[in-house]
Amino acid sequence: MQKINWTSNSHEAWLSQRRGVEGFGDVTNARFGASDVGTITGTNSYKCPNRLFLHTIGRHSSDWITETSVAGHLAEPIIATVWESWEQEKETALRNIQNGIKLRKTKKAEFFLLDDNYPQLFASIDRLHDGDTFSPFTGNKYAELTPIEFKTTKSTYYKLWEDGITPSYYDQVQTQMMLSGTEVAVFCVWVDGAHFYVREVEFDKQRAEFIDYKTREFQQICIAGKQIMDIISNPESHEQFDEYTAMLDDIAPESTHLDDEQALSRELFPESNGLVKGDEKDFQFLLDYNEAHESIKVLEDSKQLAKNNILALM
Repeated sequence: MQKINWTSNSHEAWLSQRRGVEGFGDVTNARFGASDVGTITGTNSYKCPNRLFLHTIGRHSSDWITETSVAGHLAEPIIATVWESWEQEKETALRNIQNGIKLRKTKKAEFFLLDDNYPQLFASIDRLHDGDTFSPFTGNKYAELTPIEFKTTKSTYYKLWEDGITPSYYDQVQTQMMLSGTEVAVFCVWVDGAHFYVREVEFDKQRAEFIDYKTREFQQICIAGKQIMDIISNPESHEQFDEYTAMLDDIAPESTHLDDEQALSRELFPESNGLVKGDEKDFQFLLDYNEAHESIKVLEDSKQLAKNNILALM
């Protein structure tokens, strides 16, 4: 296990150091952060594998920033304060928070965590407990590197989270436990800037093995992509450039149904070619789209008819 301490608290310096941990500039290695594991396993509904692939091989990156992402970052100290005062009886917990009564202490984990058992992974944990700390759920003492993960969301989304966590966040904390060698993680969610929910996530060996397998598989694809990009950057001829560009397209992850696929295409190619030649497979995309559109229309009509009859009955 290895800790790589952050050299600076500025976001730009942190990103630069993270890229080094990811393996930028090294055509023989690639690492993925715990927050990107859901993209590889297919549990992330917002980021497509192609975006992660292109980022990892150094072909296209977008350091996006939104009001939500900034607000989530600013909320972390507040969520930490709530967890430090939290206990299972709600009114007591609220009075603890209001009166500044601390039941436990936390500290920022200002390092990237690596483990030789998982050379394709790394983690940046939100917080760790400061000093001996015992679980308010089981009474067991937390290990030194027990991950504490903070999230913010809206109630309209949170009510859809099965067991209070999304599949993507579940993969994220499982990866953190893999790298920290711990058996439990603390998962805290702040909903609508007011409601606090916390649960412990236990280490899932079967899921960890799946994550290990899928991320190693994706690592090999990315390493191959890096080596192809290295040749493309200095081709010996136009023919070699075309040949290796075609190879890169062949090994790239297949497209998914995610909206991010369209967003990525628009980033890469802001202007449409307008008219292109296609084969039978390409034409089938048009047929599939039209068939799905017609099916949706029929289902919407059936849905509306059923709704009308239910309302009339009521």
